[in-house]
Amino acid sequence: MKIFFSYSSRDRDTADEIYYGLRKHNLSVTRDAFDVKFTESWIEFMKTIRDHDFAIALISENYLQSTACLYEMLQFQQVADFEKRIIPIMLDRHLEAPQDALIHHLNLWDRKIAELEHRKKLTPSAATTELDMAMDAKNYISHLVPFLKGIKMIDLNVAVEKTYIEILKKTHHQLELKRQFDVYETTLYDTLLTDVIDGLNEERRNVIKAVDDPKDLALLADRRFKFRIRESVREKFGEFAGSRHASDSEILKEMTALEARPEDKLFETFLDTREPLTATLSGHVLGEKWRKAGDMDESKVLPLLELTDFPYYKLAVVAEWMELSKDASLADPIEKWLRRHLYLVKGREQTEVWALFCDLLKRLDNKRYQQLFALAHYVFLKKRDHDTAPYKYPLLPTISGFKPDADTYVNLLDGTEDEKLAAIWVLSFFGGIYIFLCNRNFSPLVLPQKSKDILVGLSQTSMDYKDKWRLCCAAASIHLLELIPWLKIQTQAQDMRNNKVSINHPTYDLIEEPEAAMAIRACGYFALLARENGDTAQYEDLKTFLDDLNANRRLDEDPYIVVAIATALGYLGNPSLLLRLIQKHREPWVLEAAINATFNLTDRKGKEDCRTWIRNNVGENRRAIENNTSMTPLARKTYIHILEELDSRLGFI
Repeated sequence: MKIFFSYSSRDRDTADEIYYGLRKHNLSVTRDAFDVKFTESWIEFMKTIRDHDFAIALISENYLQSTACLYEMLQFQQVADFEKRIIPIMLDRHLEAPQDALIHHLNLWDRKIAELEHRKKLTPSAATTELDMAMDAKNYISHLVPFLKGIKMIDLNVAVEKTYIEILKKTHHQLELKRQFDVYETTLYDTLLTDVIDGLNEERRNVIKAVDDPKDLALLADRRFKFRIRESVREKFGEFAGSRHASDSEILKEMTALEARPEDKLFETFLDTREPLTATLSGHVLGEKWRKAGDMDESKVLPLLELTDFPYYKLAVVAEWMELSKDASLADPIEKWLRRHLYLVKGREQTEVWALFCDLLKRLDNKRYQQLFALAHYVFLKKRDHDTAPYKYPLLPTISGFKPDADTYVNLLDGTEDEKLAAIWVLSFFGGIYIFLCNRNFSPLVLPQKSKDILVGLSQTSMDYKDKWRLCCAAASIHLLELIPWLKIQTQAQDMRNNKVSINHPTYDLIEEPEAAMAIRACGYFALLARENGDTAQYEDLKTFLDDLNANRRLDEDPYIVVAIATALGYLGNPSLLLRLIQKHREPWVLEAAINATFNLTDRKGKEDCRTWIRNNVGENRRAIENNTSMTPLARKTYIHILEELDSRLGFI
């Protein structure tokens, strides 16, 4: 399979990201930077697009203004089933308004053609080819832009993964069944993106549904009790079991033999066999017998959770068996198993089984799930990241529905040392996001004084810098004013200044900054709360502290520390430093923080002046942002999105 990558040279940085991402998937991708020989004609190279199976087009303003890019697409249009074989990636969101984009670009091409016609009169031979290509480009753009509106575009944020999926969806039928599963699952277990995970699982289910040869049941048997697709495999087993082709499959023959055995013998077979396939088939057959009966035999199944050396592939079967029971009392032994294996599971197979039981606990007893998952969130992230990959599949989807209440935190803070730290980590998960962008937490979690005292007590222990950063965020989540003296110390603490934290923000992607930055923001946030609560002494103390912090900034100060100071001052009603930083830092989250800071201004005229300044100095910079290749594609896209909503956010609409 050959793929041609068409893009504007002005978008080369973004093209590089996508190209190297696709190459990791062993795809053959042709692009000009590597595939045009020194002596080769560019026009002849562009014609080779017709020899490719697919064409990826990185659509942008630059692309639609490029003669070469449009010429490439014109060549590819001559390929049969052109519309099914082009994979567009939208770089500029505003191009989604096709009529406006069409008129704009037709006018641009009219001007370009006029210039070339003028050049041709002066030097006829020099401009003829370029003029012809420009005329073709104009004709082509008149239907390309509306065409792009009518097809599903790929979000640039997940361009590599989704491009890969789109290619697979269009070509997987050409691959043998094992390879189809391999290509989907390789990406599935390596992605950090929930929507990509959901899409890949859906494609796996589609592959399962399309299986029409009972001889392929061996491949499905390997996935019979896998996370999020097991039901699809079970249905396919049932479909084949009653088909006239059953005799063609050795697996169906074995299942038929197993079905003739009584339940006790089936259970013995499951326990005693060392063959994963036999265990899977006997587990499936016994499960179907219990499913028809409406329940499973708890006396047989529950003791299996106590076995210390029971294989994980058999435990996956046990998890499905236990789903057949609606008995809420099963939550207790399941939770005990999850807690015990929290410190044991390692690798894909084992964590997948842990995820199966976690989902089961969620359905049986949501309160137990909330507390257990809070602990798991801490243990997997802090202590067992390498062993479990908690932000990847299959553990990542288990976070769905995770929203602990006050009782969960009370129980955690009354628990073990790990549970206490887990409470801090989860509080930070829900709290740090507010102060990062100079926002307000209007619904702080209310905890009893005893729980607050435990948190204050923990701040006096020898916590490492990771736990201290989490506590800074947690303090904002619950408005823990008692931690203000401790927070002030952390702004200057050497370990908090020297070590960086990676913030995987859902909108702004990965941001790295010193740990101390969040402590600085928290001080600003608590100053705002003190002012609103009428605590003048506390407000003045924090204001003086932050003003001194700002006044004593060194020239070589970490720029993210400066941003944090600016955000803290924004809480005080002084956004001037943030406004200056907008022009220096092109990070969209700095602009977001500056906009939010204007809401803290008490003087109406000052607020209007501040918002007008942002509108005038930032609002007209869209074209400069679009052409700023030093920004990441995600940052550029997000920045433009903020600009599009600027007037409404600032109150001009």
